[in-house]
Formats: sequence, structure tokens, C-alpha cells
Amino acid sequence: MKTIRRQLWEAFVQEAVGEKPDDPHVRLLRDRLRSGAKVMRVQLVSRSKPEYVVVLERLRELTEQRVPHSRSFTRWSFAEGVRMADEAEEVERFALLLGEAFAPIEDNVGRDYFKTVLHERIRELNPPHAGAMVAKLAPSSAQEGPVREHARRDLDDVLRARCEELTGALRYSEAETAVILDRALAAWINDRSHSTERERLFGVRRPT
Repeated sequence: MKTIRRQLWEAFVQEAVGEKPDDPHVRLLRDRLRSGAKVMRVQLVSRSKPEYVVVLERLRELTEQRVPHSRSFTRWSFAEGVRMADEAEEVERFALLLGEAFAPIEDNVGRDYFKTVLHERIRELNPPHAGAMVAKLAPSSAQEGPVREHARRDLDDVLRARCEELTGALRYSEAETAVILDRALAAWINDRSHSTERERLFGVRRPT
């Protein structure tokens, strides 16, 4: 029994730290890089259905490859330290990543409760752009208790992880990281408010 348990544990650790498989778009990109191509620029386009335009150079010729937004592409770009073409596009990318990371917290505590906890935390931290946006909204406070504390802790974990990605994998300075993450938060809140209004008018929820 101990041997079986140890094997299960070792398999779990191997799966957790092992290399994740690439999607077909990223596999093609890796193949082109192995053949001698170099990444010259990466742009995030089409916010409604996000994808990246990767500009490659090989033998003095430029070509483009379009890659849909995915965890696979994010892993590759962080591993290679690939930034977006400019700060505005980096903000858009991290707004997408924030939305992906917020989703399980929101699913766990409910959309309205998560919004309350998020706005409460932003008021405390007061990032310039996101703070100014939240300050215009009616103040609210989440009910005290373990659910609130867990949600706040998970929220802080998400923000810390994005800080580590920006300063570590992408080598932005702390000042640049503060600006990008603040603007990404503001962009996500703005997008969510427009999404909520669309739902109220048309009864259709758009993924964020």
C-alpha cells in the first residue's frame, strides 16, 4: 500500500512540474524557430476573439503567424521572455490573464460577491487607474467571514502571480509592472461593466 501511495504521489508531482503539451499553433511556431526563424515582434489583436500576430524573420524575410490566445502560448511567451509590441498591448494581454485567473474565484463565491471583494481590495490598495474607476462606483463591503478572507487571499495571490510574471519572465521594472497591472485591472473592470450592461439589455453573457 505504501508503495502504491508513493507512486501516486510521484506521478502527481511529475504531472505538476512536467512540461505541458503545446497546442498545434505553438508547435508550429516552435518548429519555425528551430528552423532558424527569429521573433521580431508580437502583437495582440482582435479583442473579441484574441489572437497574436507573431512577426518572424528568417534569411532577411519577414513572415507572420497568427496564434490564438491560449495557456499554451502564454507558457511559451513567458518561458522565452517575449513581450508584446508595446505597453498598451501588454495591458490587454494581462487583462485577459487576470480574467482567466479571476474566473475560478468568481465561480466559487459568486459574481456579485467577487465584484464586491475586488472593489473593496482595490480601494485599499488604490492603484491609480483602477482605483479611480472604482472610486466612481457606489461603495460596498463584503460580509465578514471565512469566505471573504479566502476570496481576498486568492485575489492577492492572483495579483502577486501577475507581478512575478511581469518582473520575472518579462523583465519589466517594478515601476513598469505597477503601471501595466493597474491599467490591466482597470481594463478588465471596464470590460466586465460593459459585459454586465450587455447582459442586462440582451440577456447574453459574453465570456471575459
